[in-house]
Amino acid sequence: MKQPSLTRMKSRQKIYKTLGNLVLRLVLINIAVLLYSIFRACRGTGSWRTVAIWLVIFLLGFFMHSFLYVKWWLFHRIETLALKTCPACGTTFGAVTALQAKNDYSKRRRERTRAGKASPKLGPFWHVQCSKCQETTRYHIRTFEREDSPQRLPSATEVSHVQDTCNNQACDKILG
Repeated sequence: MKQPSLTRMKSRQKIYKTLGNLVLRLVLINIAVLLYSIFRACRGTGSWRTVAIWLVIFLLGFFMHSFLYVKWWLFHRIETLALKTCPACGTTFGAVTALQAKNDYSKRRRERTRAGKASPKLGPFWHVQCSKCQETTRYHIRTFEREDSPQRLPSATEVSHVQDTCNNQACDKILG
């Protein structure tokens, strides 16, 4: 099996987007023709068979556009993750690592569903393992922001120390 490359993924993504836009335009034209055929059928100058044919064509076009959009969205997500850099060593993840993270998430989701969990709550994170340093980082599925550890809240002594050393109005506004 060929290793996925970023250029091949970009070309597929462009094809899916172009075809999706073309199908969307055809669906919009189809809506106009469908409405016109309904108008003619109601007036008695057209047939309901024509309306049914245009309706089937509309539904096929709608589902084809939805399929192409989902494929484009998936390739776009993988490409976005492939261009991210490892926070530990700074190398770019690449297409292979991004696909591996997506497949790992899908596998974890299937295993959790098979285990009898009705609602798989994995959290919306892809676990990405750097191919160079083996560091694992979690990225949010939709935003691809890196999940950082929760910020530590300052202790009461640190807050009182800041209040003692900060006497101007700007610090008072910040500290409340």
